[in-house]
Amino acid sequence: VASFETYVGDVKLLSPTVYNVTIDTPGKLRTWGSSGEVGLVGGAQTPTSVPAFDHFPVVAVSSVSRHTLVKTGDGRIWCFGVNDKGQCGLGHQDPVNEPTEVTFFSEKEVTRLVAGVDVSAVIADGSLHTAGGGPSGNHLAASGGSDAGFGLVSALGAVDRVALFKSGGFAMNTSGTWYAW
Repeated sequence: VASFETYVGDVKLLSPTVYNVTIDTPGKLRTWGSSGEVGLVGGAQTPTSVPAFDHFPVVAVSSVSRHTLVKTGDGRIWCFGVNDKGQCGLGHQDPVNEPTEVTFFSEKEVTRLVAGVDVSAVIADGSLHTAGGGPSGNHLAASGGSDAGFGLVSALGAVDRVALFKSGGFAMNTSGTWYAW
């Protein structure tokens, strides 16, 4: 298992294998763990607020052992982490040590975001978009994208749910049909 999610009081805790991510009640994102994956240059040994989100409440987060996706209250999507398979969807495969906005979604309504081991999946405007994956095989073929950017997975139609695993994933369209890869 790459990560687990639990609540301690009003604090949502995600605990990937290398670092930890929390969102407290007012939407403050805090991370700690190894450098390069926590969104803080140099890392942190104790829960530390990520300055990029000091003025934007965090409303959703998905995190695994290699990268983190974040949605802020203004609807913007951010990513940080290893990114060696292009899983941040930023058009490159360089490390993303500090949160960086994924501008691909700037004009889209994002309803779900899921960080997989080497891939990201985002449901925006009712459609599934994926990025990353490389040779791990868990990247569902997307048109208009590549391993370094997000692309639309048009074959599924309107998508309601998505889950990613190390070797694949599941998605459910709005008609209730499940797809696996």
